[in-house]
Amino acid sequence: MFLNKEKLTIVYLTTNGLIFYRAQGNRSLSLSFPKEIVSDQEIKNKQQFVTLLTSFINQHKIAPTDMVILISSDLCLSHDFNPANPKTSGEIQSFIESTPFESVGVLNLNREKLITTVTTNKDFYVSLEEVFSKHGFLVTHIVPWAALTLLGLKNKTGFDQTVVQFIISNYIELKDFNFPHEVKQTPPVATVEKEVVKKKSNKQLYVLVGFFVFLLLILALLLLFRQGA
Repeated sequence: MFLNKEKLTIVYLTTNGLIFYRAQGNRSLSLSFPKEIVSDQEIKNKQQFVTLLTSFINQHKIAPTDMVILISSDLCLSHDFNPANPKTSGEIQSFIESTPFESVGVLNLNREKLITTVTTNKDFYVSLEEVFSKHGFLVTHIVPWAALTLLGLKNKTGFDQTVVQFIISNYIELKDFNFPHEVKQTPPVATVEKEVVKKKSNKQLYVLVGFFVFLLLILALLLLFRQGA
């Protein structure tokens, strides 16, 4: 998978808001979630949530790119299981069912001698993905902080330039640590505009060709009349 890091956006999602990082120009923006919109790790008002994110994108004139959504540890629950234990499958299912969300995103991370099961509020990250997708962003990764730890990022608890560079360096490997996300991706706005312009150009070309053929026919008829005279 080819990565143009200049066209990558990383969104760090926390309980209180998000940090929006654009690799191009090392641009960083933050957005806080009002408690009446998001609280207790859940979206309380979906419409206001969509309006808040849409206003954020429009206000800062953020152009669509590929996107990685990194979910903070405080939005996830995790537990280690022994794959050699015959009861592990049932224990994992019990752990998932104990997660206090109506819709649960589940990710099983296979380690050398352990299975780490990570759960989070699926509605939260799907709602976020839906908004960004409608604005042309291509969400390629939705990963928990635990994935960075398993890939070798140690002694880090906050989102900074070191974390950004680690994500960029491990972009391909992080594909194996993706939460399920089935949101239909919308082509970037720029691509749609190009297609519209192309269709308009083709239509104009057909009109010009037709007009040119019409003139040739008239010219041919005039020549025939002259020869007959």
